[in-house]
Amino acid sequence: MAAMETTLDVYARPYDPTHPVLCFDECAKELRAHVRPPRQERAGRKVDPEYERHGMAPIHLWIEPHTGRMGARVTTQRTRYEFADAVQAMVAAYPEAPTITVVLDNLNTHSYAALYDAFPPVEAARLRRRVHLVKTPKHGSWLNIAELGISVLSRGVLKHQRFVSHAALETQVTAWITAHNADPHPINWTFDVDTARARMPRVYPIPKNASDK
Repeated sequence: MAAMETTLDVYARPYDPTHPVLCFDECAKELRAHVRPPRQERAGRKVDPEYERHGMAPIHLWIEPHTGRMGARVTTQRTRYEFADAVQAMVAAYPEAPTITVVLDNLNTHSYAALYDAFPPVEAARLRRRVHLVKTPKHGSWLNIAELGISVLSRGVLKHQRFVSHAALETQVTAWITAHNADPHPINWTFDVDTARARMPRVYPIPKNASDK
């Protein structure tokens, strides 16, 4: 439970704009083209259920729980190089912050090594020194607040809309993020270490010497 409590301790930190906490996650949107143009009728826009597949568009998203501020990148792949680019973008979004804590899951692409694969050593080291990666427990990605951000983005942009290209999706996502950040709302995360210990006693290991006390 060490990874869970470490994550919850990060969330419990008081807000500090010079050392922000971000949550990062990834999702994907299937690109689809209309076979027949939608029709505008009195009852609303009618879309033919038939469509053409045009591949997948990965989306890398981060959210700052204390402020609700978000950022996202639409990419063509989901490799360590795209993760490194996302880290670079997060650092650029907080130029005044000496360090940034990033909570994320345990994908093998989510590592400091990805920075050295993607960038020259000087740039990779600069990013590594600026970013502190905190990973949620294995099978515990529900602790990642970025999943809430993805849900909000899905309701606002992704759900019930068809995008034929990465460019079209990126335009919509960027516009939505800009509008969202004009009036963001902090996330009220109430699940803390004390709550975890009270509600989840069975998942905590029994200390080796507990029977001796």
